[in-house]
Amino acid sequence: MQFLEPFLQVSMAEQLRTGVPWQVTLAQIAYESGWGQKEMYDEYTKKQSFNLFGIKYFGNTEDNDKYVRSWTTEYISSSELDKWEKEQKRWALNGEKLINMGVYENNKIKIKVIQPFRRYESYKESIVDHSDILLDERYAEAWEYKDNPFIYVSIIGPIYATGSDYGDTAASIMHDYFMWDDEEKDWEEYILWREGK
Repeated sequence: MQFLEPFLQVSMAEQLRTGVPWQVTLAQIAYESGWGQKEMYDEYTKKQSFNLFGIKYFGNTEDNDKYVRSWTTEYISSSELDKWEKEQKRWALNGEKLINMGVYENNKIKIKVIQPFRRYESYKESIVDHSDILLDERYAEAWEYKDNPFIYVSIIGPIYATGSDYGDTAASIMHDYFMWDDEEKDWEEYILWREGK
């Protein structure tokens, strides 16, 4: 928890601004950064990204001050393999090949690939951008659960990441490490919600 303390105040401020639960923000920081063990730097220049959430960059290669190139793990369908190999060629500077790690669960293929991730000037900027992203219509179903961070993160999980257990893992991080007034009530509601899915 000590690693997350510097991010708590801005996460709470973002909850007031956008409604994104502070618990979700901190759980995603913990998950995406491996509790601070996986700082995202550029594979080639070692430039720091200040990207706490693994937020991808969707621009052109010329704006290289706006992104870093980094290896990442994706879970894809076999029909997407050609697309991801093209992505690897686009972003890998030294001809590194996509790494196919074989079939994972639910007939997904686990791959390692170089991708562009947004680069920020500060961690605060990263947190603010994360909140803004979660205001996108793709995440609208989660908005009605802003009072229950467990359900909220479970709904955004499959949209936010390709890993099938992303939302449940983030929910477990909150349950195991965070405390708030209605945590146990929220957890019970989350378990009932999952059983009803």
